[in-house]
Amino acid sequence: MEELILHLVENSGARRRPSKVQEHLDELKRFWRHEVLTLARIRKATGCKEWPVSQYQRDLIFLSYKAGVTSIEDRVESTIVLLRCRHPKSRAR
Repeated sequence: MEELILHLVENSGARRRPSKVQEHLDELKRFWRHEVLTLARIRKATGCKEWPVSQYQRDLIFLSYKAGVTSIEDRVESTIVLLRCRHPKSRAR
């Protein structure tokens, strides 16, 4: 983030539109606080070491966290349960 800001300071186009640049920086700051830091906290809490995290994995990690899953073994079982919920036909097997 710091590197991006330094590049913007050096960019004449960015200096001509400081309010628009600030608006975008504020959006990045919000994304960092509400998405990146939240994902990092939840990955740590659930023991998820995988990186990068695909959107599908991210959804499973968040659902696991909300279900109280705190270990890899629990996560595997909860993933199976979640997959069964998504595909009801698989329960009949």
